[in-house]
Amino acid sequence: MFIQFSTLFLASAALLSVVGASPTSQQTSDKPTISISNQNVTTKPSQDDIIKHLDDNKHIEWKPHGNGRYCDIPANVWQEGKANVTKRATGPALEKRKGGGTTGSISGYAGKIACYGSGAQMGLDTINKEIVTGCENLLTSSLPPLAVNALRVWNSPTLSDWQGKASYLRFGVEILTSGAPANTGICEAALQKFNDFCEGDGQQSRGGEVTVGDDTKYTMDPTDL
Repeated sequence: MFIQFSTLFLASAALLSVVGASPTSQQTSDKPTISISNQNVTTKPSQDDIIKHLDDNKHIEWKPHGNGRYCDIPANVWQEGKANVTKRATGPALEKRKGGGTTGSISGYAGKIACYGSGAQMGLDTINKEIVTGCENLLTSSLPPLAVNALRVWNSPTLSDWQGKASYLRFGVEILTSGAPANTGICEAALQKFNDFCEGDGQQSRGGEVTVGDDTKYTMDPTDL
């Protein structure tokens, strides 16, 4: 049985730690390390309803990239989508906060993690195999620079969820300030923290969001076809 929460667990920002990463670089050869205090985790609905609304109403344009597809969602379009999506899932969160954990910083930035309490599930082993590819497709220099407050999402090729159902992973990055961290190493290390903080029974996850300081938000969301 999944752990259930009747209310959202609201948490203050956790401090995270990364070694030797440049905040503005697109690539890094260093392997960052991140640790998050296990009491500093919140749960929220996924972004899927908003993106589906924008897609259905042709407010976003998907383009092929890598083996998947991507789109950039301007801030005003994203806000319009949020304003028009009234259905919000408030069911049980798929989350198992593990013991232990310390605090630190991502290149001196404060940070926090939010686990999605709604949406599709996927095995953590499948997710982990796709994180590097997801981050590379979000932050590749072959795509146009991402505007401040815009959200870029990249959908992986078709995968299978934990029940064998056709699904895919949607990775996202949102730049919140100019000069924000846009680093594949930080992206990978941040998304790997779902193993520790956004895991349900049977090593499944609904994904979530990791915010680096007040500057960058990385997301990962399993999505059914």
